[in-house]
Amino acid sequence: MNINDSLKAYKADNKLTYQNIADKLGVTGQNPRQTIRRWVLGMRTPKKEYLTRIETLLDEFKKR
Repeated sequence: MNINDSLKAYKADNKLTYQNIADKLGVTGQNPRQTIRRWVLGMRTPKKEYLTRIETLLDEFKKR
């Protein structure tokens, strides 16, 4: 499973919004919701620092 599919599943399983995920990952900027949306849809690839945060978030989720 690639990163965008993993994020999509995480969002759906936890009934989160793009903004909720942006807050959890510390994504800032002009429109963090759009940034997460683009990652989930595969339109953009997260920078390395965010990939590490995403992996940590998803690992914690899988442990539950």
